[in-house]
Formats: sequence, structure tokens, C-alpha cells
Amino acid sequence: MEDNELFEKINFLSLKQPINTNHYNINNIISNINNNFSNVVSLTNNSIATVALQPQPNHQPSNNSSSNSLFLNNPLIQNSPTFHNNIPNKPSVTHSNKHQNSSHKQQPHQHGIPLPHHHSHHSPTIIDYNQRQIEDIFQLFNEFIQKIQNKTLVVQQEHEQYLIKLCQLLPLNVNYHKLSTTVTTSTIPTTNITPQQQQQPVIGLFHLPLKLFQLIVLMTRSNQISFSEHPTDLDYILNFILQNVQYQSSSTSTPNNIVSNQKQINSSNSSNNINNSASNINQNINIGLRIESLKALSSILYNNGQYISTKNYPGLIEKLLDLCNYQNPLIDQESKRLATIALGNLCVQCGVKLSKFYQQIFERLSQNLEKLTSQLLNNDRFHIKFTCSVLRSLQLVASQIKGVIEHRPQSLYNILKKLMFFGINLSSSISSVLIYQYQFDQISDYDDDNTDESNSHDQSSLLIGHSGRPKRIDTGLNSDQESYDERFSLSKVRYLTINLLTTLVKNSPKVFFGYWSLFLPSSPFPLTPSLFTSIIHDPDLKVKIASLNFLYSIIDGSKDFLVAVSINHSNTNHSNNNNNNNNHHSSSTGVISNNKAPQTFTSFSQNLSTILKEIHSGLILILGQDPISCSFRVHVLRCITTLISNCPYDRLPSGLIGNLFTSVSTGSQDTEPSIQLISLTAIKLLLESPTPTQPHELLPILQQSHSQQILSMIIEMPLRTTELADSIRLEAIQIYGALSKFNLDIFQLQSTRIFQVLLTLVHRFTELSEQIKIQTLKTFEEISKSLKDHNGTSPQQQQVEEQYWKLFFEILQQLVSDSIPQIRSAICNCLSNITSSKFQTLPISTQLFCISVIIGLISDESPLVKASACRSIGILIKLESLQDDTSFLSKSALCLTKSMNDSNINVKIKACWSLANLCDHFVTLKTTNPEIFNDIPEEIFITLLEVLLLASQDNPKIRSNAVRALGNFARFASKTLLSSIVDSQKSTQTVLERIINSLLSNASDPSTSFNFVKVKWNSCYALGNIFQNDEIEFTGDQPWLSRIYSTLVTLVRTCKNYKTRINATCSLASIGHTRLKYGVYYRQILECLLDSLRNINSISDTSEFQYKDNLERQSELALIHLLSEMSMDEINQYPSLILDYYGECFNSFSKNQPSPNQDRPITTEYQQSLVILKEMVKHLLQNSPSKETLFKISKLLLLFDSFSNEEIQQIHSLIK
Repeated sequence: MEDNELFEKINFLSLKQPINTNHYNINNIISNINNNFSNVVSLTNNSIATVALQPQPNHQPSNNSSSNSLFLNNPLIQNSPTFHNNIPNKPSVTHSNKHQNSSHKQQPHQHGIPLPHHHSHHSPTIIDYNQRQIEDIFQLFNEFIQKIQNKTLVVQQEHEQYLIKLCQLLPLNVNYHKLSTTVTTSTIPTTNITPQQQQQPVIGLFHLPLKLFQLIVLMTRSNQISFSEHPTDLDYILNFILQNVQYQSSSTSTPNNIVSNQKQINSSNSSNNINNSASNINQNINIGLRIESLKALSSILYNNGQYISTKNYPGLIEKLLDLCNYQNPLIDQESKRLATIALGNLCVQCGVKLSKFYQQIFERLSQNLEKLTSQLLNNDRFHIKFTCSVLRSLQLVASQIKGVIEHRPQSLYNILKKLMFFGINLSSSISSVLIYQYQFDQISDYDDDNTDESNSHDQSSLLIGHSGRPKRIDTGLNSDQESYDERFSLSKVRYLTINLLTTLVKNSPKVFFGYWSLFLPSSPFPLTPSLFTSIIHDPDLKVKIASLNFLYSIIDGSKDFLVAVSINHSNTNHSNNNNNNNNHHSSSTGVISNNKAPQTFTSFSQNLSTILKEIHSGLILILGQDPISCSFRVHVLRCITTLISNCPYDRLPSGLIGNLFTSVSTGSQDTEPSIQLISLTAIKLLLESPTPTQPHELLPILQQSHSQQILSMIIEMPLRTTELADSIRLEAIQIYGALSKFNLDIFQLQSTRIFQVLLTLVHRFTELSEQIKIQTLKTFEEISKSLKDHNGTSPQQQQVEEQYWKLFFEILQQLVSDSIPQIRSAICNCLSNITSSKFQTLPISTQLFCISVIIGLISDESPLVKASACRSIGILIKLESLQDDTSFLSKSALCLTKSMNDSNINVKIKACWSLANLCDHFVTLKTTNPEIFNDIPEEIFITLLEVLLLASQDNPKIRSNAVRALGNFARFASKTLLSSIVDSQKSTQTVLERIINSLLSNASDPSTSFNFVKVKWNSCYALGNIFQNDEIEFTGDQPWLSRIYSTLVTLVRTCKNYKTRINATCSLASIGHTRLKYGVYYRQILECLLDSLRNINSISDTSEFQYKDNLERQSELALIHLLSEMSMDEINQYPSLILDYYGECFNSFSKNQPSPNQDRPITTEYQQSLVILKEMVKHLLQNSPSKETLFKISKLLLLFDSFSNEEIQQIHSLIK
């Protein structure tokens, strides 16, 4: 109820007549004061300035007429035109009343004086009305502030409307800076004033914005008020605040000029002393007003900067940039600091709206940081506070835009490297222990206890940092408190520095990668300052955890960068030595790896390898420290998990994985759930890390009794339903699959118990959560995939495979009827991983049951299950036992074609992929077993054709498999089917023509997106299959033949995608391509291939460089094939062409000689092409070749064994 009364007061005051501001026209007041100064100083002490009237209890006017205000009784104010022209529009009184209430002589007024109606002995003036209004507003502000501070009023979003009403109570057209200066300096009476009266507080108009700004800070610091729905209100408040953040020097904002004019008047020494004192007071008031307004500005900007009108950004940012300029001597230091905070808060959540200003802001803040860093050596408290504000604002700016640091990374990173160790003495003369200036217990007073993220801040500290004016050194605190504050400030600089670095790494990881060696240990020397120095030795736990977050951000996502690590498979004792010397390292820095002598030169890749090894050593050492807090340990393990995920262990020395496993495995037995969970995650990632030596490296460790106990405990965890949380049990179940992935030898040692646990979990499905159920089946799926990949290479593995499938078929019936779609989907995936050899050993009834389960799940109601079932059919088709089963093949074709009509795109993608596999199998079946192939009904092929033609115009992810299937269809279909007209649309085109039109349409698609590019290269490959069908006649006059060659040649010449060019080249020169099929297009294709070889290095897109060698090889093989198909009758037509491309011809033959390990070129193909080439050379030699021609011929002669040495020498002599 009290809150409602407070809000009613706001509404009441907002409806009253506003304060008349024209009476505070500063220029009029100053002019009149200077002209009538003698009248001012002769006033009694009751005639205080209008804007500084004493508070009147209950707002009742005094009966004493002498207590009327200065603006009523003083002629210099009464004669002012503003006094008459700007009186509030209140009901006027009669002339007689006005005459009775005028106790002083006054000049008659032309228009009369309309006054408010009151029942007192004299009518109150407009100034009385203003003063009462000021006092009411002032009291209202105080009530609001007290309620918020006492927490009796909780600020909420709906209070935004009252905040804007409070702001509207104050007039906008008043210069509060000059108002406060003028009133205090020029209108205070200099006689008859006692010391007690001078010290009494006065409430004037200039006090209201000070209180309002304090109220804004209190109302907005909890971030409960957002202006997302009322941006115009935000603009109004900002406009009012910015009027009081006037950019002016202290000298111009103080009344020196006024005081100077006053000194010219013959006044007493006491009067001058009072005025000088007032000058000093008002200088503080002026700066204080700006400081309070900047606090309000920074507070209201936080999370609201995005709602400011775009047109207001330039002016606001320009003013703040001027105010925060550290090198500007005209701005007080606290205003610079608060303007810095406001700049940072302005950028929060602004995103692209401030994209053109971010770089300018970042540069100004970086310059300030550079200047401040050079002055931090004296540990000045204000410089430390200012540095903290700059660091925080830099972080807020950097979090909004990527690449902001790219213009000056080195200088800024060097500064931040120094600030990382601010307050710490890194004495290089002491080799065993780092000496610190401040050794104190863990401090965590920056914000709340949540340290999970490096950018978590207390909202109040985020908004305005240290509030208030700059504190003096003698604060009155005792020495212990001062020492504590000093330590807090020093550690806060380090904390904010590391947070800024974390943000810069996240936004520009590629830029920061070049500075890894600046922050990470790249040498084994213990006293090399690095990030690990902060992690291990910083006395503040907050800084330690922030440093670990920084390390996490550095490593996270660096996998692509770390391919530059040099390959080193040497089995050194590097990690083992580290473990043996842990106790020694813990007394120093903990980043020592080994004591190799420094090399004179270290390549970047070697340096990177050293850094990664040192990171492993440092984290292992930190994890072994005791005591260690729970939150700190969690962050260390978090760094280890991301290190495992990104580190290229296949390029690093062995031993790293083994030592990490030994260090993190103990955490799985910890009583703290968070440590237990992340330790299990790290173990899982270690088991999944593929390295050349990983299984052999972990096997000895896992065979140790201690490791066996840990592994047994992990295996039993999923059954501890009452003791452990689901998240921990989920991680334990995932370790089963991870153990089988690369460590099947280790898995088989525990396989019996693992299968027992999985079986128990399935039998307890009714008691388990859905997550546990799904993960159990995913583990079944992962184990089946691992068994398939290893394919029973040893008797032990065959035994494990036998155990697995026995268990799986035991629970299959229960799983099929489960209501969770993910479980039924996992069934399909498990069955698709059964090996051909294992499927053959199954009883016929079990085989039929497997097939019926898959076929039945294709009709499942869940799209996820249907998609998995379609995929499984596409894999089961390849099993030897099912390859010649016409019943299975026919049912599969019908089910898949039916699934192509499904509304879910994922189902259609999987079905089309399986149809392409089915068509591929039909090609093989026609060649190997034509009798079985002929048993398949032609109706199935017709249905399949219609579905594929329709799919070839569908989504690009469906098209890529549809065109592949159409190419296979054109290869296995009979001549009768291809030449027939089968079309639901009653078209006159044959089946072959429809297939070719579809393939050409997709191959010529102009889109460059990845999915469409994949459609293009599959279409090119499919077009080549047409030439593999011997039943298709090539008479040379088919209209579609020219279109095929024209499309393929164009793609080889102009397509920027190399995979498309590779497939187009292959289609132009496949084994089935004969000279008859080339027809009149032979020369065009030959020239195209020669041009392609000559321009092979013209790569416009660097991402295609990886396919360059493959394209070159395919073009060379195609050239060899085309030459082998040339007839002897046309040899004399091509010698000049071959001579022009003699280098390409020579390289093609010399690099691609037949080999048993390669399919192409085949021996007959290669030899025939050499015969053709030799005949061309002979033809050239018979026609009086020039020296240039002879030189080119001499290069080609090196390919031929049939030319004698004498003939070759004769050619060389002709050249000379």
C-alpha cells in the first residue's frame, strides 16, 4: 500500500503546474545582479535566492511579509520581463486583493500579476509555488531512494513508466551547471549572515537532478528496467542526462568570471572571502553534477544501448569519447573514468547497430590503457580504478564484434601480458619460488560466488564500478582494511585483464593463435612467466579460475590450427619424467617438462608441439596439487577435456594420453558430483582419442590393479540408481562405447561384466529415466559399430561379437515394442552394423526376424525410426546372404519407393540413398548373376524409374542420390526398357531421353551452394554410366549425345569446383568409351583435356587446392585413353596438336605407367596410346621439322623404347 501511495504522489505531481523555468534565466539574473549588486548585498538574511530558499515545513507560507522571496521583493527581479510573461496559468485574483498583499513599493504592471489562489494573509507568489514544487519533488525522490535502499520497494519492469514521469518533473530548458554556479556565488547576501545560517542546507532547483541521478542508478542497477517497448522514453531520459554531462573544463564551469566582475565593485574584504569560498564550493558542485549524471548515464545504458534511436548514436559517442580522453587535462579524472564505463555499457547487446563505431571506441580505450599502464608503477589507487574501468569496457566492446583487435594486436597483447602479473614481483634471481609482494588468502569479492564463466559480473559493479567521487588516500580506514582494499584492487586488475584476453580469444582465435607463445609456456624453464604462472601461483582464487577459463578459450576450437604441429612419434620418457618429478616442480612453477638443451633454431611447428607438451605437464601438475578447491579442480578438468578434444595426439610423442588418464581417473572416485562427472567425461574422451600408439599405451595402465579397480567401479556406476545422479550414470554408460571404439582389446577384458550391466538396465527400463534408456541403446549401437570395424580379426574379438549378438537378439523383441522412438531407431542402426559373416551364421529364423523387423519399422509412425529403417535396408543390401535374394530385393525396392512419398524430408533423403545403393547392386547383379537379375519384375523397375525422375527435381539433398541412382539405372536397364515410352504424363520421350534430360538439367544447374554442387558432380558421374551400357547404340546422330559432350566439356573448362571437373573428366574417358561413341566430338574433347592439363595450376579458390592432384591425374588418364582410341587413319590430323602440348603429353605418360596396384591405366590402353604417339612422332620427322619441333620431339622420344640411340642422337645433331 505504501508503494501505491508513492506512485500516486508521482502521478499527482506530474499533473500539477510545472516549475516555471523562465525565472531561472541565467543571463537575466547575472545581468541584473551585476547592475544592482549593491541592492543584493543589502538584502536581509531572509531574502535568500529563489532557487535556494530555506525549506518551509508543510509548505505553508510565512505570515511575515519580510520573508517573501528575493524575486518578489527585489526590484531587479520584478522589473525583469520574464517575471511578468512566464507566470503559471493559475486563476487570477482581484485587483484589490493584489493591492492588499503588496507590502513593498512596486512598479505598476501592465497586465497585472495572475497569482495562485491561497487563503493565507498574503497571496503566494509564483516563486513560492516553484519552491513548494521543488520541495515536494525533492521529498518524493528521497522517499523513493530510501525505499529502494531499504529493500521495501523492489524495482520491476512496470516501474519504467514512473521513472520517465520522475524525469519529466524536472524542466529540460535549464542549464543546471550555470544555475548552481550563479545562485551560490552571486545571490548569497554578504551581510547579517551568521555562521550557523551559512552552514544550513538549502534546497534549490539544482539539487533535483542530483537526487534524480542517484535514483536512476538505484532503479536501473538491477537490470530490471528495459526500454525495449518505449525507446522514446529512453531518448527523453538520455537527453536530460546529457544536458548535465556538458563537455566543459572545470575553469569554464566555475564562476571565476563572475567573481572577477564582482571584485571590481567596491565591497568589503569579507564579501570577497565569501565569494571566493562560494567559487570553490560551486566548482565541486559543477563537477559533482557531471559525475552524478555520468553515473546515471552509464547505469541506464547497460543493456539499453540497443534501444537508443540510431540518429542519437553519433552525438552520444562523440561526447563520451571526448570525456574519456585520458590526455585531456580539462576533464576531471573521475569524469573520464565514468565516461569510460558508459562507453562500455553502451555497447552491451548492441551488435551490428554500432558496427561503425566499435573500432573508434576500441582505439580510444586502448590508448587510455597504454597511458594508464605506464603510470601504474606507483600503485595509485585512482589509476588502478581507472585501469579496471578501461579493461572492463574493452571487454564489453570486444564481445560485440569480431576482429576488432586485428589493427593493433601486438601492442595490446604486450600490455595485457604485463597486467596479468600486476602486483606480482617476478624476480628472475630466485629460481625455486616466485616472490609476491602480496601473499594473502583467496579473495572473491568481485561478484557472487558463481565462477563458472569468466564474464560473470555483479550487476552493480558492471554498471558503474566504484561509485562516488575519487577517494582520498586518508579514507579513515584502519591499516588492515586499507591493505585489504589494496590487495583487492591489484588482483582485480589481473582478473579483468584475463577476462579481456578471454573475450579477445573467443572473438579472434585466428589472430590470437600467432601469440600463443606470448602467454603459453614454450620452453621448459621454470621462471618463464606464462598463463600457468597465474594458474598456479596467483594468490586470488578468482584470478586462478579466470586464468583457467582463459586457457580453456585458447584451446577450445583450436583443432584446425593444431594441424601445423610437427609429427613426432618418438617414444620419449618426457611425460614419465614429469610424473616422477612432480614434487620438485610443485615447489617452483610447475611448467617444466624436461631439461633438453635449448636449440639455436626452433620451427613454428616444433614450438607448437612444445607448447602442447607443456600444457599437458602444467595441467597434470596442477591437478596433483593438494589442497585444491572443488571449483578450481572442476575448471582444471574442464581445460583437460577441451585439450583432449582438440589436441592432435597422432602428431605428438607417446605418453601424454597415459599420464592424463592416470591423473584424471582418480576424479571418478571423488565424492563431489561435479568433479566425478567431468572426470568421467575426460576419461571417455581419452578412450576415444585416435593415436597410432594409444591402445598399446593405455593397455599397461589399465591392466594395473589400481586402474582395474577404477574401471570396475565405473562399469558398476549405471546400476547405482539411488546414489548417483543420472548425468554421472550417463557418462559411465558412454564410457562402454568409448572403450570399444579404439580399445577393443581392453574392452574384451571387461566385456562380460559390461554386457551384464547393459542387460540389467534393459530389464529395468520401467524404473529408468528416458535419457538412461536412450543412452543404453546408443551404447549398444556404438559397440556394434566397433565390432563391425574390427570385423573379428582375433578369436577374442569373435568371442565378444558372439556375446554381443546373443544378448542383442535376446532383448530385441522387448525393444521393438518400446514407446521411445530413439530406441526403435537404435535397433535399426544396430542391425545395420551386423557383419556379413555373422549374419550368415545366424539361424534362418533369426535372419528372417531381422529382415521383418527392419521392413516393419519402415512403416513406423516416427520419422526418425522410418529414416533409420530406410538406411538399414540400404546397408543390408550389401550382405552376401541377401545379394541374390530376389524376394528381399523386391520388397526393399517397393518399401523404399513408398517411403519416397513421405512428408518428412529426412525419410526421403535416407530412402533415396538406399535406392541409389539398390541400383548400384542391380548393376553388379546384372553382371555377376544375370539370371537372378532377370527374375526381378520389370514393374518394379518402372516404379523405381518414376520415383527417381520425380526425386531428381526435389530438394538438393535428395537430388544428389536420385541422379546417382538414375545413372545406375541407365547402366543396368535393358535396351527394350530404355527405348520404351513409359510416362505418367503421356510424354513422347523414351526412358533414356528422360533420364538424360534430368541428368543434364542437374549438371548444368548454376547454383554454387554445397548441396547443389554435390548434385552437379554426381550428375556428371551418372552421365558417364550411360556409356557403360553395351545395349545402348551410339550411331552418332542422337541429339542427346552432343548435349552430353557439350555439357561435360563446358564443366571441365569452366567449373570452379574441382570435384565436378574430376567427375566430368572421368565421364569423358571411362573404360567403356570407344572411338565410335566419341564420334565427331573426339577432337573437341581431346583439346579440352589438353587445355585442362595446361591450366591445372590456375586455382581461383584456395579451398580447391586439395583436389588439384586428383584432377591432374584424372586428366592425364583421360588423355591416355583418348589417344588409345585414336584410329590409324586419323593420326596425320593431330601431330601439330600433340606437338603444341608435348609437355603435357610427356608428363602424362611418364607419371602414369601401368601398375598392379592401380586400376588405371590398364596395360593394353597404355601401350596402344604409346603406339599412336610414336606414329605421330614419325609423321613429324618425315616432314622436315624445324629445330623447335625437333627439340619437342626429342622430349617425346624418351617415352619410346623402340627408337635406337642412333636415331635419338641423329635428332639431337639436327637440333644443333
